[in-house]
Amino acid sequence: MEALGVKTYLKYRDYDYHLFQGYKIDWGDSNAVSREWGLKSGLNEIRAFFLNPDSQFDSYDLSGVSNDSLSRRYLANIENLLKGDLSTLINKSIQSASKDYNLGGGKLDDDEYMWLHLRTKDVNTAAKRAEVRTLARLYDEAVNNYIGSAAIYKSLLLDRGLTGAQLNQLFNIYKNNDMVRGFTYAGTRNTTGTLISSVSAATIEVAAEYTKLSSSTLSRVGRLQGSFITAYQDKIASLVDQVSNALSNRDFSHASLSGIKSQADALVEFLDPRMTEAVDAGVETEAKLIKAPVFGALVTAVGNGLLGLIDDAAALSDRIAVVAFGVIADKKTSDSYADLEASFNTLNYGKARDAYNQALKVVDDFTLFNARYLGNAERPAVLDMAVLDIKRFVRDAGRFDAFVETLANPFDFDAFRTAFLG
Repeated sequence: MEALGVKTYLKYRDYDYHLFQGYKIDWGDSNAVSREWGLKSGLNEIRAFFLNPDSQFDSYDLSGVSNDSLSRRYLANIENLLKGDLSTLINKSIQSASKDYNLGGGKLDDDEYMWLHLRTKDVNTAAKRAEVRTLARLYDEAVNNYIGSAAIYKSLLLDRGLTGAQLNQLFNIYKNNDMVRGFTYAGTRNTTGTLISSVSAATIEVAAEYTKLSSSTLSRVGRLQGSFITAYQDKIASLVDQVSNALSNRDFSHASLSGIKSQADALVEFLDPRMTEAVDAGVETEAKLIKAPVFGALVTAVGNGLLGLIDDAAALSDRIAVVAFGVIADKKTSDSYADLEASFNTLNYGKARDAYNQALKVVDDFTLFNARYLGNAERPAVLDMAVLDIKRFVRDAGRFDAFVETLANPFDFDAFRTAFLG
């Protein structure tokens, strides 16, 4: 795709505060980092910044960050910028007037931001655009249908006695075999239908003498169709029921959401074909093969930050539950600084600030998730108003905090003069 003109653009903005002008972009530092990259190298570069911003800025001869926690909040989303939906991203970039599409990004520091744009200005002919779209669809099919199970099958082959060198040899022998690979590509331009054929589409002729099942095989089939499938279906159904009950009853409490997160994690572990469960006894080999595609589909579906969002929402419910908001609201019309300060310094007010900050985290993380996986689905207007109110509260609480700190620790000019001149 890079050979056809697909690139990325790493956009960095560093804001410096000026006494009479407020925050303005430091173009020197910003332009020192912002530049064009290849598709893969751009993804690696932005990941390196959010993984270890201090080290990466040092490689540009720039100062590091003061708030290391910010980059870690965005890292999971940065690591999944292209996961499973490259076709949509390519189309949005090609169709945009600027031929740039913002894949995502976030805050590296309190006043430093970074994004990665998908750039297709050099995909400038109809033939190139058609070929790039086909390659994007191949990537999406591979990620959505096969990447989750690739490592599992590799592990199974290694368990059967093959070495890593032998697997590489097999790959090199068959990598250009269309029947084995599942698709034909030689500059193909195709935007409809399935590009990668399933292995189930292969036809295998079996001699009649090999079509009879032994009593041992029949016994294993019976176990797979009986207690084995029941155990796994029950686990899946239990999680589905828990999610359905939460939605039906509007139960988004910490206990409910944490239960969903825990059960989803447990299901991922239970379906892992590298692990042997008690119900797999007697059909261990078959169990690995049966569980591998299901495990791959589940890991692909929840490995995009979805469970992290549920965990964030559970934490928000927990923090809301321990705040007596009415006690704080009672002070709303007070004109006594002493009363306001006393309320501000209570544990209850501190818990309220924690709840509001957690709410902003949920909103920020969901905004990125929405942009990446839900196509920027429209949010209810009432939610946007709530977010605005939350931001006002956090801003005003921060201002009052500074006000209280200033009054509690006034500037001692005599002490400053002595220390400065001393």
